Amino acid sequence: LNKPSGRIITASEGVAPAGTRAFICFNSLVTDTDLIYMTSDRPGNYDITVSSGSGGFTVVIKNKTGVSLSDELILNFAIIKGANL
Repeated sequence: LNKPSGRIITASEGVAPAGTRAFICFNSLVTDTDLIYMTSDRPGNYDITVSSGSGGFTVVIKNKTGVSLSDELILNFAIIKGANL
């Protein structure tokens, strides 16, 4: 992506109750000390966890309902630059 902020639209992939799916976003602007702020268009159904590393971030999407879901999610993200000591 190589942008400080943006939008990611996921594929409609089935996620079992309490199940997860994950993907990696490569972004040369991200470093180990950065925080990735992310929002979802379906916050009631999913927990979104993001961890950053040098050159990108990993997104884990967890179905927090009691039924199988297969939604196309719209995720908005912004990189908050951390301190480099």
